[in-house]
Amino acid sequence: MTPACSCDDDSSVGGSGGADSSGGEDSASGDSGADGSASGGDGTMACHEYGPGEAGGIDFTPLFDEATIASLDFDIAWPDTPIAAIDAATSYLERTEGIRVSLTGLVQVDHEDPSTLTSFHDVPLWGLGPDNFTLSADGVALQPASVTCTGNETTPITVVFAIDVTGSMSPVIAAVRDSLVDFVDTAVALGLRGKVGVVTFQDTVGVDIGFEDCSGIEGLIPERSPFLAPVPLDDPDQVEQLRDFIGALHADGGSDLPENLAGAVDFATHNVIGYTQGGAPNVIGEGDDDPPWTSPWPVDQLEGLVVVIAVTDATFHDADTASSSLRPDFRPRAPREIVAELGAVLVNSVDPALLDTDHDIEALPDEIDADFWPMYTGGFGVDRWKVSAFGIEESVSLFDLELLVLGNGLLEIPLAPALAATCVLEAPLAEVPEQVRVDVTHEAGAVAYTMVPRFVGQ
Repeated sequence: MTPACSCDDDSSVGGSGGADSSGGEDSASGDSGADGSASGGDGTMACHEYGPGEAGGIDFTPLFDEATIASLDFDIAWPDTPIAAIDAATSYLERTEGIRVSLTGLVQVDHEDPSTLTSFHDVPLWGLGPDNFTLSADGVALQPASVTCTGNETTPITVVFAIDVTGSMSPVIAAVRDSLVDFVDTAVALGLRGKVGVVTFQDTVGVDIGFEDCSGIEGLIPERSPFLAPVPLDDPDQVEQLRDFIGALHADGGSDLPENLAGAVDFATHNVIGYTQGGAPNVIGEGDDDPPWTSPWPVDQLEGLVVVIAVTDATFHDADTASSSLRPDFRPRAPREIVAELGAVLVNSVDPALLDTDHDIEALPDEIDADFWPMYTGGFGVDRWKVSAFGIEESVSLFDLELLVLGNGLLEIPLAPALAATCVLEAPLAEVPEQVRVDVTHEAGAVAYTMVPRFVGQ
């Protein structure tokens, strides 16, 4: 690591705010939305038609500037091994009685010219599969029930961007649009096999009303959260539709700081929004309990390794939140239920520094930090690098919102290799172990990770 930063696995820091701490956060329930349109106190508003990619909101005043980023261009802390992962994590899922191990961004390390925040030189490992891994718990060998890897000819990847489109995102939404388009273009140029889709969220999710089209809509509607089903990256026409959808994203509305990221993750992976009146998961399109204006998400089109990448500037609601802004029909399922059913799905976070709050799955508060998702699924985005800003020490990650905005497409630099060679291993196990070890062997070398699993209760 460079002298400016140190790596610390226990990276939570106190404080609130972040990229939007200058006052751009969503307003409390009131008389008007972010665009001045009529708004009800129950999260409804009039449908305002925006022009393509219309900007809105105050100017973004980042915590860091470009000079600071240059000084914080820290090395990725690779171990002294020929191969390594950007991140490695494991969880024990009590509900399914099994271990899940995630290795994100397995690469051949270039120790002579190590990768940094703004420059990635290491080479993703190709041809990964079951033969490349040995798994054990407390010294006893485990036989994985499944090994799902990108970086081979048989496993495509489905990337779903979960984008916060509440009013507080308006200062950064243009940069988010640019970064997502840059990522799509990079993925196509790299020949990444798979699909990319977009789910947006506010306190709502799945409200499929486009920002540019209010035709046929009368009266107040829930906050909009349009989505685009995953499109194949090798279909130029559908990729162009994806670019158009991204270009129309607009940050608009929102009622308080925590948003419905949990609902967005559940919708993007299970086509579920909360519970039915009978207490079962509410599968959209299958019953009478669907929230108004929602449409089903095509879970049958998710292929191979599914990766959800959340981009947000806020915390998110727990199912038991007391927030008055969260309508009952959009209240999410409990995060532990969503995590337990994800299977070989990674959920990642791009969120601001100075926003870390609680993410203990056994004692969740009303507001939960977005880092919860990568911590419990093994994705990337956990704030681990300690930096000094304004005389205080805080945490950032390779995928911090500040860096995405100031980096002009910085997101795809470490993201592309992370997605190109990522694996999820699942193995049955009756009791939670004290340690889990995974040995990775490849023609390029070997590396071993020993981890304490995070416990996900019923």
